[in-house]
Amino acid sequence: MSRKSQETAPDAVVKKRLLNVNEAAQYLGSTVNTLHKKRSLREIPFVKIGRSLRFDIKALDLFIEQNTVETLD
Repeated sequence: MSRKSQETAPDAVVKKRLLNVNEAAQYLGSTVNTLHKKRSLREIPFVKIGRSLRFDIKALDLFIEQNTVETLD
């Protein structure tokens, strides 16, 4: 098998690091409108690629960690 065919093999799994708005909203369990509001208020990091918005999954994980409210013990 050539190198080119190995790179495009149908069983190859590519993990996405950047999510579109719909995917990021689903990942966070929120709505697209909420995500757009947080983005416009600069409460959540995003990447612009041309006119497209993308959300880094690592940044979303960090956002979740930073906004987690701990329980009272």
